Amino acid sequence: MKKENLIQENNQPIHHPSARSLDLAGIVYDTDCKLVTHSTQWSFGRTDRIVIEGLHDVTVARSEHTIVLFEDGENERGQATLDGKPVYRRGTLRGKMDLIPKDAEYISTYVGPPIRLTTISFSEELISLMPSRRDLFHIKARFYMMDKFLVAACGEFVKTDSSLLKETLALTILSHSTLLQTESSHSGVGALSKHLKDLLSDYIEEHLDTEIKIADLAELSQISTFHFIRLFRNSFNLTPYQYIIQRRLIRAEVLLVHTMQPIIDIALACGFQGASQFSYAFKKNKGVSPIEFRRRQSLI
Repeated sequence: MKKENLIQENNQPIHHPSARSLDLAGIVYDTDCKLVTHSTQWSFGRTDRIVIEGLHDVTVARSEHTIVLFEDGENERGQATLDGKPVYRRGTLRGKMDLIPKDAEYISTYVGPPIRLTTISFSEELISLMPSRRDLFHIKARFYMMDKFLVAACGEFVKTDSSLLKETLALTILSHSTLLQTESSHSGVGALSKHLKDLLSDYIEEHLDTEIKIADLAELSQISTFHFIRLFRNSFNLTPYQYIIQRRLIRAEVLLVHTMQPIIDIALACGFQGASQFSYAFKKNKGVSPIEFRRRQSLI
């Protein structure tokens, strides 16, 4: 690979007052919000640093593997699909990463505060530098990855002006990404990784007031339902159902003590179908009814 003229950079960020149908080489923004971009093109890929104010639609359809590193933002109620299939896309984004394989189509709606992110895309030409390991580079889509080493490597990659270091870091990033593919579902024998435990905990906490299906949790983890139930129990010491009930009852305790909401409202806010189902579950686990629990707490 030739090293001369490796980097071709826009020295100044570009301000787009309205990003309606702005195409950054396969990343297309559709929005009326102000958007700032700063792009770097090199012989085996490109980097785009992006700041956007708020609500927008974005489509990622590049012929290169792409890592999206989020520096700030929170998707409050956006939706997303990968090749037409829904993917989870809500909650805090800071410090999280997405990995989008080449030729995949990722479409997302973002609803939330201003967002800052960096995308790094790698071409197949880079992988060809390691022909003995080419077959190991099987990149699969991952969302909401959390890995300190990968965040640090991506940060150094963006900052360096050395073409040799940039190439070395690029190969390191790709190698580590493929390693995460094999380690993402397990942190040891029969256990979920910390990343997946955190992801599942956040998802359940954000959806306690809605129906949570085991199949959806398994799909979010990209593990078969059969294996997911076993791994979840080994990791949390509870079945998914027991864990969800536990979290709902903990939220209910807080609402009973710190609010004067009616029992039916608390039941619905915590994901129970009605007051009777809530009262049965609460008494079974706490030994007293919700009304009695509230009364006793008020006397303390």
